[in-house]
Amino acid sequence: MALTEKVWTIRMLKPLTFLVSALFVYEIVHRVYERYQELLLQSNAADFDDLLMRAVRLLQSNPEVLEKYQERYVHVMIDEFQD
Repeated sequence: MALTEKVWTIRMLKPLTFLVSALFVYEIVHRVYERYQELLLQSNAADFDDLLMRAVRLLQSNPEVLEKYQERYVHVMIDEFQD
């Protein structure tokens, strides 16, 4: 199905039908993501996004750690971020 056909199909839906469809998709994505996070935890693993978020949370919740790294580094460069 071409992109224009998809857009036309969406426009033909009643607003409530579209909302229900969208909510269903978000529910599936939520379940998959939740399970993915559970498996990472069980495996004692982390993906790249997790590594970044853990660093952010560490710095946000620990002012003394933040200060230490602010004194040591002016900039932090992340070479590559892939999906």
